Amino acid sequence: FDEFGVKVYSIVTINDIIDALENGIIPGKEYVPAMKEYREKYGAL
Repeated sequence: FDEFGVKVYSIVTINDIIDALENGIIPGKEYVPAMKEYREKYGAL
C-alpha cells in the first residue's frame, strides 16, 4: 500500500492450498509435508 497506494488482500491462504492438495482438488500432494514444515517454522497462515 505504501509504495503504490493500492491495498492488497489475499484470496487464498496457505491452509486453503494445503487442503486443496490433500483432497486432490489440485495436483502436488507430495509438497504438503514441506508446506506444513514451512508453516510451522515461519508461522505462515
